[in-house]
Amino acid sequence: MHSGAPKLTIDIEGKDWLTVKIKAGRMELPAIEVDFSDQRIGEYYNILYDALDKFLEIIGDEKQISISDANRALKYLNSAGAGLMFYLFGNRISEVRDFMRRAVETWRMSSTDAYTVPFVEVRSLQNKYIPVEFLPVFDSAAPAAATNSNDLLLIASRFLGFSTCINRIYHRPSLRSQVKTDAKIAQDAKMRVRFFKNRKLTRLQEEEDFLRNHAGIELLSKWPVGIAAPDQFINELAALIWNGKDIATGVAEPQDDIHHFTCHCINDYALSSNSKLHLTYPHKGLIWTSNKDVYVSIDSLAKEFGQQKSRDTKTSYPLVFLNACKSNKRNPLGLMSFPDLFVKHGNKGVIGTETMIPEMFAGEFSRCFYDKLVNGFSISQALHTSRWYLLKRFNNPLGILYTLYADPDLRMENHSHA
Repeated sequence: MHSGAPKLTIDIEGKDWLTVKIKAGRMELPAIEVDFSDQRIGEYYNILYDALDKFLEIIGDEKQISISDANRALKYLNSAGAGLMFYLFGNRISEVRDFMRRAVETWRMSSTDAYTVPFVEVRSLQNKYIPVEFLPVFDSAAPAAATNSNDLLLIASRFLGFSTCINRIYHRPSLRSQVKTDAKIAQDAKMRVRFFKNRKLTRLQEEEDFLRNHAGIELLSKWPVGIAAPDQFINELAALIWNGKDIATGVAEPQDDIHHFTCHCINDYALSSNSKLHLTYPHKGLIWTSNKDVYVSIDSLAKEFGQQKSRDTKTSYPLVFLNACKSNKRNPLGLMSFPDLFVKHGNKGVIGTETMIPEMFAGEFSRCFYDKLVNGFSISQALHTSRWYLLKRFNNPLGILYTLYADPDLRMENHSHA
């Protein structure tokens, strides 16, 4: 977060009827009551994810899109976000808009280098979160047609996900107290990144080559080797994640800094613990080596974690980046369980996505994010800059889908890799 940046908090409290409190410095919006019963929350999620499906459909799988397609996608997202604001805030939409405009007077400049990026902390129960990233809080009116890139950037600025850095924190003491906030991702000259992947992704090699060849990154890529079956893979994967490093070698190693996942994510609507990461491992046959599929569920990791030694509470465990590519099945509650699984036991944080990301865009976003991170940007600055870079360079607004669950000021301590 830039020095002197505005800081806002959005507190979401309650069970069936939620109280939403928005604060910015000494300003505070009068509390808003929101119906968030189980029936209502299902309706809200259906509205949101139906809209995101259409948003993704308009954009497609290519990272470069036309201004007209980007305009159409953002107008559709604006319409869906405005509708969600009405369901949430009713007749108080104008009040929320005016408050946000007073809190962030320069929101129209959010695509420029001169903009001081505000930080927004959203605090709620895990299953009662409001997807504020997609709310056009600064201007929910139907946008005019974009005829050039500047028009497109101005439309994007109205969304909280583009104009601010958002960190989501769950209202649960055991979770919040475990999140490490030492503001350091890496202390060594290079950032230690362990890469977990699905080798069947067509663009994977580009992402892996970038990480391997970057002067500021040490790619830890020895594992997996000698895997005979999926159960062995899951067992060893869980040990690496839980310990934050490879202890099987018997050689003392520093902690990993980031655990990066490039894979598919398959979410189970009926039971979120069955949501899975689709990875692969090399299997050596009689003639050639093939990539075997393995599906790692939240439940299978939890069972493995439960058999490990307790974590050292004084140790900082890796940041987890879930750069999940597109799959056919998704569930917001299931996806939210992955950050919960990692963060509540001492990881520095999680970067995840609100829905699935096309493969080419995910790789490009990853490369931009890491390049900024190893050159001294905080994690929130790196995410914010990457969102805008891909929108400016490729007219692609999908960066709004990336969500942060971590201290926004986390950064690499030693950086000299400009």
